[in-house]
Amino acid sequence: KDWGLRRWKAEFQSFDPSHQQIPTERWIHPEGLNRFAREISQGLEILTSWRAERVSWKKTHWSLTSDQGLEVEGTSLVISFPFPQSIELLKRSELGDELSGLSLESLYEPCLAIMAILKEPSRLPDEGVWPGSDSCFSWIADNQRKGVSSIPALTLHMKPAISKEFWALSDEEIMQRVGLENSGLGDIKFFQIQR
Repeated sequence: KDWGLRRWKAEFQSFDPSHQQIPTERWIHPEGLNRFAREISQGLEILTSWRAERVSWKKTHWSLTSDQGLEVEGTSLVISFPFPQSIELLKRSELGDELSGLSLESLYEPCLAIMAILKEPSRLPDEGVWPGSDSCFSWIADNQRKGVSSIPALTLHMKPAISKEFWALSDEEIMQRVGLENSGLGDIKFFQIQR
């Protein structure tokens, strides 16, 4: 079953012709990836207000223990929450010895993502672009052209070094520093920054 996923761009239009892109397989869902997650989890028991404290392998199945001591077992395990929290869970678990020497920084690059709703269609030349090596963004996508938004909206991913530098700043400070209001991409009606 394809779950409504469709391939997206392997390479972005580049504003820097000297930059060599590594083609990367990317997927989108026309109703957003949250919809995709809801579709593939149909029929599964979903626990909310439940914090996993430890995970362990019991020779034939996985066991998750909550911070309140409750235990859930299953034959498969998928960890899909943010990477730093995943590593911390695994380090607290019986799997921690295998991970004790790993540095989070060696495995994970932070990414601040700006979701911006525009007053009118964006001025991007394509549905996804690589803005160039002098930009603070690693890529920018026009969600309306991409087919995942009925209104003009952009997703902008910041480069890891910039994300790390700006991580503790307020959303307003980040927006001032990146200068998005004066970028020529379009007039912003609303924005949200995801960490």
